[in-house]
Amino acid sequence: MQIEFQFYWENARTNMNRVMKLKPSGGCRTFLAAFVATLASVAQLFAANAVITWDNPADIVYGTALSSTQLNASFTHSDTGAQLQGTTIYSPSVGTYLDAGNGQALTVTFTPNDAGLAQNTLTVFVNVGQAPLTATAASGTPQYGVAVKNLRNQLIAPGNANVTYSGFVNNGVITDDESEITVLPVLEVSADENTNAGSSKPVTFATSPVADNYNITTVNGTLTVTKKPLVFSLSDKTKVYGEDPIPNDLDVQNDGAFGEAVSVVEMAGKTLKKTRLKSTKFTQ
Repeated sequence: MQIEFQFYWENARTNMNRVMKLKPSGGCRTFLAAFVATLASVAQLFAANAVITWDNPADIVYGTALSSTQLNASFTHSDTGAQLQGTTIYSPSVGTYLDAGNGQALTVTFTPNDAGLAQNTLTVFVNVGQAPLTATAASGTPQYGVAVKNLRNQLIAPGNANVTYSGFVNNGVITDDESEITVLPVLEVSADENTNAGSSKPVTFATSPVADNYNITTVNGTLTVTKKPLVFSLSDKTKVYGEDPIPNDLDVQNDGAFGEAVSVVEMAGKTLKKTRLKSTKFTQ
């Protein structure tokens, strides 16, 4: 049996029309099955549906929660353009904090209240920029001499101990701190025990800190060498008038930081007189 049917379908919404020819063979049952399948496919092709309108949101910065500013899809009827009511599910949801990174997917699934309209899903993408963070190197004012060397050794040790951070996100949900730093900073300074008092040397970053969610700006510190106090101490002595002084009786006591001890006065008969210093290492 050879039967040919021709269907003409016009859709006013899209101004589309289609001609379908059906030439079933093999009996009535085969014909009916093909006929029903064809009608179903045509109905699905031209059925009304829910249209989702949603553009990629503007870029945000790490620490910004997702809100209706980003999750703002609208839903309309494909035939009439009327706004649709239904169940809306965003993933991620409102209030979510995303890590920094570009092209992060935001998905909405909309189920219309109208049972005649099918569920629909759409995905857009958002860029999340790094938050600003400032890392400031430590400063110091050591006294001339070994204190400069000791402070330098302390400063150049790798780690966060000698760096102060400002700008970590702390909003009650995110409570970031120094543990976010994935590459630890290393400082450097060109100063030692021989650097003269009054000198100032920058404390710079040999290695800058790095954190995934932060764009870090570094600020140098300053090491300024101050003068070391110099104290002369004369011990009390008892002498009989006219005696010659015992050698070193009137020597200046020295802690060794400025060289040998020196005699500054001597007794000669009834006269006390000044003598020259034996060392110039007292001059800073």
